[in-house]
Amino acid sequence: MMGSMKLKFGSIVCIYIGLCFDTTFAPGPEPTASWDDHDIGYHDGHNESAHMERHHNVSGALPEYNSMQCLAQNRLLTGEIAEVVNRVMEAEHRFVAIEQSIGQMMNFTNVTDLHALACGLSFTQEEFNCSEVIPGGGGGGSNDSNPIAELMNELGAAMASLNETLADVHRLAASGEFERQMQENFFKARGHELEMWKHCLQSGGDHGHWDEYEQAQYSLPPDRFLETTSYKTLLRLGFIRILESRNIDPVEYFNLPDTSDDVWIWERPYIGFDLLRRVEPRRVANLSWSEVMDLLQTVEMDRDAYAFLLSHIDTSKFETLLLTGRELVLEDGMPPPSVLGGIIDATTAHWGPPGEWTPEDIDALWLFAVGLDKHHILQLSTEAFITILPNFKTLYHEGQLDPFIAGIIVDVAKRQWGPQSRWTMYHYEGLGPFMRLLTVNDLARIDMYMLHSMLPHINDMAFDRRQGQAIVNNIARASNWTWSAEQFESLGGLSAYLTVRQVKRLPRAVFSDPEMKRTIMENQHGRGRGVKEVAKMIVEDMGDPSTWSQEDVAQIGKVASGLEVKDLEKIPMASIRDAVADLSEAELSPRQRAVIAKKYRAASTNATSKRLRADDIQEMKSLAAGLGSEVFAEMSPDDVKEAIEVLSENAAEMKPTQKREIVRQMRRASGGIAGSLKDLGSMVKEVPLKDLNDMSLEDIGTDIAETDDSSEDPVLTMGTIQWNKGQSTKLFRKVKNELLSGGNQSSTVITSSTLSMLGTVMVGMTCDDIGNLETHDIFRLTDVMMKQAGWTLRQTRCISQKVRDFVGTEADFMANFSTAEVSSLTGSIMKEFMPEELSHLPLSTCDIAFADIGQQRDMEEIRRDKRHDIAALALKCMEKDSSSTTITGDDMESLGYLCCELMPEALSRIDVTDLRTNTLEITSQCCYDRFQMVAIGEKIVAQLGSTNLWDSSTLESVSPFLLYLSPNYIQTIDQDELSLVAEAVMDLYSRFDEKLPLCERDLEPEDLEERQAGFVRVALKVKDTMVATAESARRRRRRDVTYEPSCDEIEVLEGGNIAWTVEELSAMSGDTFSNCVYVLGTVADLSTDQLDALKDKSAEVWGEPSDLSNDEISQLGVIATRFTPDELSQLNLTNIDSVYAIAQHDGWSSEQMEAAVNQYLSASETDLSSLDSVELTGLNQFVCGLTGNQIGQLSSSAYGDSASALGTLEVCAMEQLTAFKAHAVENFGEITAWQPEEVAEVGVVVAGFTAEELSSLNISAIAGITPLAITLIPPTTFGNGFTANVLESFDEAQSLAVTTDQLATLDSDQLLALTAAAYGGVGEIPDDLRSDILGEEEEDDDDDSASGAGINQPVVLSFLLVAVIAEFLPFL
Repeated sequence: MMGSMKLKFGSIVCIYIGLCFDTTFAPGPEPTASWDDHDIGYHDGHNESAHMERHHNVSGALPEYNSMQCLAQNRLLTGEIAEVVNRVMEAEHRFVAIEQSIGQMMNFTNVTDLHALACGLSFTQEEFNCSEVIPGGGGGGSNDSNPIAELMNELGAAMASLNETLADVHRLAASGEFERQMQENFFKARGHELEMWKHCLQSGGDHGHWDEYEQAQYSLPPDRFLETTSYKTLLRLGFIRILESRNIDPVEYFNLPDTSDDVWIWERPYIGFDLLRRVEPRRVANLSWSEVMDLLQTVEMDRDAYAFLLSHIDTSKFETLLLTGRELVLEDGMPPPSVLGGIIDATTAHWGPPGEWTPEDIDALWLFAVGLDKHHILQLSTEAFITILPNFKTLYHEGQLDPFIAGIIVDVAKRQWGPQSRWTMYHYEGLGPFMRLLTVNDLARIDMYMLHSMLPHINDMAFDRRQGQAIVNNIARASNWTWSAEQFESLGGLSAYLTVRQVKRLPRAVFSDPEMKRTIMENQHGRGRGVKEVAKMIVEDMGDPSTWSQEDVAQIGKVASGLEVKDLEKIPMASIRDAVADLSEAELSPRQRAVIAKKYRAASTNATSKRLRADDIQEMKSLAAGLGSEVFAEMSPDDVKEAIEVLSENAAEMKPTQKREIVRQMRRASGGIAGSLKDLGSMVKEVPLKDLNDMSLEDIGTDIAETDDSSEDPVLTMGTIQWNKGQSTKLFRKVKNELLSGGNQSSTVITSSTLSMLGTVMVGMTCDDIGNLETHDIFRLTDVMMKQAGWTLRQTRCISQKVRDFVGTEADFMANFSTAEVSSLTGSIMKEFMPEELSHLPLSTCDIAFADIGQQRDMEEIRRDKRHDIAALALKCMEKDSSSTTITGDDMESLGYLCCELMPEALSRIDVTDLRTNTLEITSQCCYDRFQMVAIGEKIVAQLGSTNLWDSSTLESVSPFLLYLSPNYIQTIDQDELSLVAEAVMDLYSRFDEKLPLCERDLEPEDLEERQAGFVRVALKVKDTMVATAESARRRRRRDVTYEPSCDEIEVLEGGNIAWTVEELSAMSGDTFSNCVYVLGTVADLSTDQLDALKDKSAEVWGEPSDLSNDEISQLGVIATRFTPDELSQLNLTNIDSVYAIAQHDGWSSEQMEAAVNQYLSASETDLSSLDSVELTGLNQFVCGLTGNQIGQLSSSAYGDSASALGTLEVCAMEQLTAFKAHAVENFGEITAWQPEEVAEVGVVVAGFTAEELSSLNISAIAGITPLAITLIPPTTFGNGFTANVLESFDEAQSLAVTTDQLATLDSDQLLALTAAAYGGVGEIPDDLRSDILGEEEEDDDDDSASGAGINQPVVLSFLLVAVIAEFLPFL
């Protein structure tokens, strides 16, 4: 009876090894199945032979007692433990023989037969009257006429004997003797004994009999009811049912210990589709409603198994089950996806296709509709859709509806209800919260008077800024809208979206009446122009900020983000301190936050030292991010530790120097940092890799993490920490080394349950670890793995290969993938398969697969030609590959990031009036080539007409595509209309340069030039529009007066500030410069002339370089790159945060960096050996101004603590990288012994290796070489240091980082290997490219491969650098 018990928490050794008193056999792996919409029955996706071939070499897990017997026989377990283990195994062998006899005689017809078998195994005749369930058996009756009953009784007798043995097991387990001996013997094992441990745990000892027994299931025809493994699974189920029917708690029944340190849990049995598919449907139909409920509540299944069970029960029972399920949902929440999926799949069996569902069916489905997918919803009739809509609204309101499905619902509503011009209030009320998913154009098309009537229902909905402005602009067009106080009040939360002109039209009463003023201030958020105008009006109403009281400042609250810096600087320090909690709710700029934080500190109650305490940080909340690293350095380490929750919550707004200082203080605090790693949040990534070597796993967290959701699987505390990749790799290795046989134990004993408990640590697995994972059920394994974020392309490629190895190597192995299998793989793995493989996905699942792939943000890291091919397959799956079809907004939402990969022909078919916000944000970052740009530009003009007729909503709906318009079309855009959405347009381009490195990799120079030129055109148009509509511009009479940019305009333009002329920048007022230079200092694309003009303005406003304060230096940012070495030598570089603020920008010469770093050493009175990790991090690129000899004088300890930061610098020379290499060796040991996480930690320092050192790296360590480091390796070193074998181990990102000069040093074998790395294998390389690499078309076969003879370099280089294989032939 111990079969269903498993010790999960008591022993970490037990958890990782899997020796947890489990005598059961795991069920076999599930086959795939597909759902046929035209067939009511649920059927196999394979014939039996295909199933056997797919799973031929996969067997279920052996009993853990078998492994323990092996250990006992080899005296690795001794004494009473060994005796008990052997007794249990003898009983198990006896059961096997009896059960095999039963299997030959018994033909199951209903659950009663299962009860009979469970009865015989579970209880003696005295405990339970088996005659109730066994005809002719038990209760002292005659068994002569019933051989089955005889065997039942024999099983009962065997069970009685085993119970005596299990009593000893219980006693030993409760006493801790088993755990003690296991740990003691395991950690003492060495040499031969260690190998024996490995053998026993991997194989379970001499198990030839068990191999034969396990494989028997695959030779049985589908209509036979399985073999012993299945019997035992259902025996376990039957026993659970009997216990629960008698109100017996399993834990109490077995008298198991229940303490906080040693918790036993009841593990639910698992029955997969592979088991249930062998039960004849008529037998499932015989189940009673209560029996079905028992199965659902006591057994875990996969989606296909749930679908099979629910599809074949009587329809009335199915609907009764749905009704009963409501109560469970209200009590415990929605069931897991596997149950929901099974319910939805079963609906087709009972009610027919979704198009035939009646309102009564919909009522029965209730909130289980959350499991419906796109195909279901699209098929619903109008009547059914109207009936189901309230359920969807409830689910959406509660945040339980998938955003993608929510979008589908809105699209179906549009299709079924016809043109928007016919919609009435009834339709909009029907949408309810789904109105948030209407496009800007949709909202602009609502009748303005109807929209006015709808205000009470929509004014508190969470629209985004573009939608909110579209609604307000639409309402404001009504003739009866006068911007009265009453109308303003009716806007409610929509008042947050007012434009500057609209705010100016508000009556003064809005700002003088306390209630209305509170309304407008409470609804403001962000730092938009509207917020700034509101703040300006409030300042005018409240008077001089220097007179504001604490009550005044508290009343401003979130509107503080709209105040100018000069106003913030006037507010009394005491008022700021007393109202700091209210100010912390505002979305402040870094500059505003720093000003307020400085004032708060100046008003500190600790008047002598101004040293902040923990309660100060906790009171400041988000404002704490404005404190400098020197403030954290001054604090008590224990105060920092006490306030770490607030600091970690705001880490995203901090500089690396601030985070490094906080981590350093945490290391100094009482108790050290190990026990507080989880509290660091994302800042844990700043913990040096070498620190983890000195921490034990117990210190880091091997206890079970507390969670608010009791339904979640248990996870170790270390698995809840936000490690970086190197840290997780280090920790996974520590788990193996410290818990799995001294590092020699392979990963085959690691199951999906173990991985689940490892949480974030699991993403530290190497490809070797992944390859060694147990694949009893690959889809359950991938489901667990993909619930964890952070997998690299290399890892997902290895996982995809693991899937291939499991399911077969035929090209069409995906042809029968079920929904459950596709979902378990997720887009992260699916994108790693070859397009040819993906092309075989069935229509029933391909849309799910491609939608998941489209959600992967790292799509751009794979080859561009492969991305194009996947996008084409996605269109084919959606049946939108024909030139006569329109690609709708719904299609673009499904494509996700794949919309960046559409070819020009497909782009010309997009309905540009139907794009949602998410699509707009994605397309604003796409790396389109010039052909794609032309196609988009022509499409939007063809569909929307001449640009001079576009209104503001139209402009906003296509804003990411404006840069693809020709100069003439841009110039004719109406400025009044553009002014209404100028801020929204530029906001969409705020991340325009974020993907620039990837664009540079993928695109031709001409493409990049056109992309940048388009952005400049848009920025110029927006700037000219703001200038033309500014009051100061309208008052000007002389056209020869140079325009003065305002702070408001500078903040709106952001990266578009490149549009200002040198004359305009020079004409900027001193106040504007002081308040907004911090914005200009972040614009990377300013020309040298523009930067020089701003540098001159700095001298005019703030004085010479020697006069600049640290705060002013910090604000200059990229402008500081125009200081000469002499000027840099005059700067007051004493604050490391300010140094980082300028050092992080590109554009420094070696002379400038040398001057800057030496000036920091001089001004801060610091010598090289005293520089700590915070300072090395803050010096950033200036570190590359040190000579090799100077780098040698740095503290190796300080280098080790900042290695990850220094490893990202790409401007250091070889001499400097070589000097850093010496420090790296001192910290991490000899290069030959480095692991991948250590290689990744040192980053670009690898570029300073010699060819011999590169070739000495362990092959597994190659995974740690960053793409940036690869680009910096000297070509000759690259060619001589990496063999073909090593190059083939590169991942896709590494292979695409190789430069033209590096490629030129490779021979044909190396080139072929590198190309194979990019393609995922030699066999995947296109024949033409392979021939070109090998030079097979060359007649001259000189033996000069080392110099690249016979290789058509232009073709190879263009492919590997640009990754456009589809276009490589024209370059021949």
